[in-house]
Amino acid sequence: MGTLLAIDTAAPRLQLALLRDDGRLEMAVEDMATGQAERLFPALAELLARFAATADPALYPPEAAYIRGADAKPQEKFRVARVPETAP
Repeated sequence: MGTLLAIDTAAPRLQLALLRDDGRLEMAVEDMATGQAERLFPALAELLARFAATADPALYPPEAAYIRGADAKPQEKFRVARVPETAP
């Protein structure tokens, strides 16, 4: 299972929920008749900050799935020549 993000702006409130892999739930609910769109990203940033403050980094390793095969190979064209060190 992965981490699940739920966003609800249908009612006169902004509701965000983040269900973590370990079953813990982070929620943010703000009553507002209008303005949910303007408040969505700041509220989401606050929710994700709470999530990141308590998350175990070992459970979320960086994924290199976006690296293409050509990018993963050494690029000879851009190799920087090393200057040999001279003894003093």
